[in-house]
Amino acid sequence: MAKAKKTEEAVVVVAEPAKVVKTPEQIEVEAIASAEANLVEKHGTKIVAGSARRSTDPKYGLKIMVDINTRGKDGEFDGNTRTVASSDVFQIHHTEEVAVELRKERAAAKRAEARAEREAAKPAEVDQEALDALGL
Repeated sequence: MAKAKKTEEAVVVVAEPAKVVKTPEQIEVEAIASAEANLVEKHGTKIVAGSARRSTDPKYGLKIMVDINTRGKDGEFDGNTRTVASSDVFQIHHTEEVAVELRKERAAAKRAEARAEREAAKPAEVDQEALDALGL
């Protein structure tokens, strides 16, 4: 709404600044850009630039999804990407295939360790012939 001010020479009309009204789409774009900026600040090069978006999969609801650069079995970036919810970025590092391989390796190592512990806990077998030779 404009206000008029009288001066000695003329009437000057001062307009109030117009309020900027943002559409829901503009608000959503800004929210996603802000979320991506926060993720990049926190996780650095792990986040693929420009990949943040709302999920279209009902499984994830309205979560923000992002692509991450994955790591190979050696822990180095392998050039692949994986789409994850932004809330899972901190705990996912590998493609699904590499994650399955690593899980299998960890399970096999755990089984081998348990087997070794069971073998170590078994009583030593008695050499009956040696005992007979000693007269025991």
